[in-house]
Amino acid sequence: PRQPTWRHVPDVAGYLSRIQQVLQTGVNKADIGVLWQKGYAGSGLGASWFSADGIPAGWTHLFLSPRLLSLPGAVVRDGRFAPDGPAFKALLVDGDVMINREHTLQLDVAEKLVGYARKGLPVIVIGDWKDGHVPGLPKTGDNERLLELIAELLAQPSVSNVPDRPDVPQGIAALGLKRDVEYARSSMLLHAHRADTEADYYFFANDSVSKKGSTGTPISHDVTLTLRRPDAVPYVLDAWTGTIEPLAVYTRLDDGRFRLRITLEPGATTIIATARPGKWIPGPAPRWNATSSEAAEVRRAEGGRLEIRDTRPGTYTTVLQSGATVSATIEEVAEPMALTRWSLTAEDWTPGATASSTTRTRRTVELDGLKPWPEIPELADASGVGRYRTTVKLGAAWTGGHGARLEL
Repeated sequence: PRQPTWRHVPDVAGYLSRIQQVLQTGVNKADIGVLWQKGYAGSGLGASWFSADGIPAGWTHLFLSPRLLSLPGAVVRDGRFAPDGPAFKALLVDGDVMINREHTLQLDVAEKLVGYARKGLPVIVIGDWKDGHVPGLPKTGDNERLLELIAELLAQPSVSNVPDRPDVPQGIAALGLKRDVEYARSSMLLHAHRADTEADYYFFANDSVSKKGSTGTPISHDVTLTLRRPDAVPYVLDAWTGTIEPLAVYTRLDDGRFRLRITLEPGATTIIATARPGKWIPGPAPRWNATSSEAAEVRRAEGGRLEIRDTRPGTYTTVLQSGATVSATIEEVAEPMALTRWSLTAEDWTPGATASSTTRTRRTVELDGLKPWPEIPELADASGVGRYRTTVKLGAAWTGGHGARLEL
């Protein structure tokens, strides 16, 4: 290939394949099933309240057509709909979005909804359905029967009837619903939740670069994850390298959930998984985890012990899950060094003598600072591969116990 970027394809392909492995593991989990009376369930029209206001807070939903309610897995068990699939916590019923939100339902769908509610499935119904009617031309008594079923549905204790779309949070509160992933604040963070018999996988992405009104800003806020097993341990799965490490900083809440911080640049992703101890890292669960620290970073060292990192000397306090505090001192840290002198060896790719050949011309340029190639006269019209080299003089303090961070 004549494109230099093809050299990055193995890295990019590895990253995407690892993400797809997670997104195809187990089954997809979602909080709310949104019923659409007719039409293609994936038409692109948003869900009442949840698309605009629920997703930025961590709620997830999927659309359901009447035919999906006839599948073998469309049952209620332990208060969940389709428990072996998405395991919806509730269903949402609004007017038909395809025809100006008319209050229309098929009789068999209304009967199924009543049956689900009787078994304890929470249902949120939006609007006044006194004008409810069946779709198309009704048979004698169909509309009357539908109104009876709607009245029976609304009388169930697991059903909340709210006046309009902005009132959906009232129904959520009345039914005591909780999302699997709760954001500390509204943001453009997106996530997908997959689960198999051994682990829950949470894929997070900062979508502040593609949506209408995107700000293109980093995201950094807490999220709270619901756990299926009390001994679960949180891990971070690195899609770029394939490494899996137990998290060092998180809070195990009294209700059994985990609270941790997600920090992502625009367009960046991360994968968090919760699983039994020893699933990926041999041995028992780490004895300690931090809930906060004054240091810039807390990480797991060899043997699962905690260690801190920072670019400044000083004494740093770290709070552990037990509530105890521990202090560690970083005695000496070298001053930051500006890397101002660079030697750039550029390999300029240009068309060769044949359609399948490439000429690679090397040029070496001395730079006083990093610059884009169009701002370098010798490379203003070049494209290819560049190798940058600089020399760093380390002082006496740089022994084996120090690390460094490169910021370009």
